[in-house]
Amino acid sequence: MAVVLLLAMLTVGGGGDGRGEALRLGWTSDESDAPLMRLESEANELEQADEATAAAEPIQVAISPDQMTLQVDSPTAKPNPVVPDSPLRALSGGSDASSLMVNLAGGRLGDRSGAGRSAAVASGAATFESEAAVDDALRWLAAHQHNDGGWSFRLDDPHGPCQGECKNPLKNPDDAPTPRTAATGLALLAFLGAGHTHQSGEYSETVRRGIYFLRGQQLPSDYGVDLRSTQGSMYGHGIASFALAEAFALTGDEDLRDLLEGATMYSAWAQNRQGGWGYQPGGPGDITLTAWQIMALKTAEQREISSPTDVIPRAKQYVLSLANPERNRYGYKTPEPRLSTTAIGLVLMLYFGHQPGETEMTEGLDWIAFKGPSPTDVYYDYYAMLALHHSQHFGRMDFARTLRDHLLATQATEGHEAGSWHFVDRYGSVGGRLYTTAMCALILQTPYRYVPLSGSEKPFKL
Repeated sequence: MAVVLLLAMLTVGGGGDGRGEALRLGWTSDESDAPLMRLESEANELEQADEATAAAEPIQVAISPDQMTLQVDSPTAKPNPVVPDSPLRALSGGSDASSLMVNLAGGRLGDRSGAGRSAAVASGAATFESEAAVDDALRWLAAHQHNDGGWSFRLDDPHGPCQGECKNPLKNPDDAPTPRTAATGLALLAFLGAGHTHQSGEYSETVRRGIYFLRGQQLPSDYGVDLRSTQGSMYGHGIASFALAEAFALTGDEDLRDLLEGATMYSAWAQNRQGGWGYQPGGPGDITLTAWQIMALKTAEQREISSPTDVIPRAKQYVLSLANPERNRYGYKTPEPRLSTTAIGLVLMLYFGHQPGETEMTEGLDWIAFKGPSPTDVYYDYYAMLALHHSQHFGRMDFARTLRDHLLATQATEGHEAGSWHFVDRYGSVGGRLYTTAMCALILQTPYRYVPLSGSEKPFKL
């Protein structure tokens, strides 16, 4: 099975309780799986055969190739919390005085405030259990913020707050760089996704310190603000820029404009001749690196921070160059189709203005919905959820229920790890617990994080 889990961002180069429930899960052994973000050398990573993986203990996963199901047996799954009939339980989030719903050029950020999240539960778009899981994840992330305001994938850092109390901190046998701008950007996106900004919300100080850290990580450049971090990569720059763009979009805080304008300028300069982005400015690109830059640039546009007029059109042509002849599936660095990169390609096509009713889009979305979520590859799950949500695909509800129940059953509930996730697989061990936890929180936030780019603006029901 192919699993894509972080770490090029780190490199230079259950509702139900989920116990014993057969979950329909698209998990095929013939699907691709060169890492979307890799740690080892490009040649070695793309040539190695994919390895079978298992979900983190104590979850037992059994795959049935014939029936394509995931059997989850979780003796320590979180019990369903008691839900009061009325009033609706207050959820944490940004100030209820403002909806934190921002008009966008091709859609808009959803209502991430406490009121907005409560409304999502009332409408059926989210559940009390899934929102409790998000809050638990944010508590874990806040507890792992460093004194300087940033985060690190190295939970065993002797100078960090965790100091190895959590298992699965990060395995990095090649001692590749692990830019803290990437870790900090991901953590900030999780807080922003639940409506916590540097101006409002329970974690406003946490977010403020994170933004302050990113501001201090600027590297001298004649081409704008470089947020790659020392010995980092464009993953660090793209993810950090994305977080800053969301913070500015949600708050309109003009103190962020210069920083984000500089980061946008640098992203435009770093685009390669083919229209994509690589690990280093101007270097060979891939669809995963390109996606982070595009999401940052498109979000920055919402506060009238624009890149040169040819940047997005060239990016679109690059993404299309990675499509198969039918243009319904996408590859990593070539048109060889893969499940994870197809999910990314479909999201980008929606942001480029394509409609889900187009034949190519429909076929790609149908494929994602049919395959279902992965039990370990949270990178794929994140983009697949976005693609199905933004397109309002008819299969989104089954996909979301299955994935939600799996995440509720596998979230840690005890000790220093409580509120976090970790899945043992080829890249999950490299990404570590912080990466996985941030991505899982973002997945659960999908119903209210964005208003769909197409179709009804009403959230879908789980």
